Amino acid sequence: MYAVCVSDAGRLEKTPTIVVTKFDPKIGIHIAKALQLQRDVQRRMHEQMEIQRNLQSQIEEQGRQLKQMLDHQLKTRNINLASIRNN
Repeated sequence: MYAVCVSDAGRLEKTPTIVVTKFDPKIGIHIAKALQLQRDVQRRMHEQMEIQRNLQSQIEEQGRQLKQMLDHQLKTRNINLASIRNN
């Protein structure tokens, strides 16, 4: 949290403030559980992002391979057509 105060030069400045509150132990337990749940969700999201990156790389590689195959087929087809025309 920040408190807004006026500096010696007359400007408004934000200064950090210390907030001290007392929690009911039950609330503290709920907060700890919520934080643990949040960490678990973030970890799972990170794992899913890694899986998505790997899948995207595989898709891109398959696309490159498919393009090479199609280019090769077109080249072979053009060579075959040219040889038929020459005969």
